[in-house]
Amino acid sequence: ANDEARRLLDLPVDAEQHQITALGLEGGTAALLASGRAVTDEVHLAGDHLLAINIRPVDPEGGVRGHVATLRDTTELQALA
Repeated sequence: ANDEARRLLDLPVDAEQHQITALGLEGGTAALLASGRAVTDEVHLAGDHLLAINIRPVDPEGGVRGHVATLRDTTELQALA
């Protein structure tokens, strides 16, 4: 997890040492991140933030070796809408 993901999700410094479901995230957010399901701009609550989450499978050889998740804070955008 990069610094911005740590901030948005309020992750501990040693987050990489824990299962996603053991990090104290909101249930739906934790389930989505653990699922590896490909999604585009699925909005989830994380503390005081509304996050648009994107997940994509990655493998340079065409299989599925892992997943990359990107998070965007959409709290202010949602408030304006």
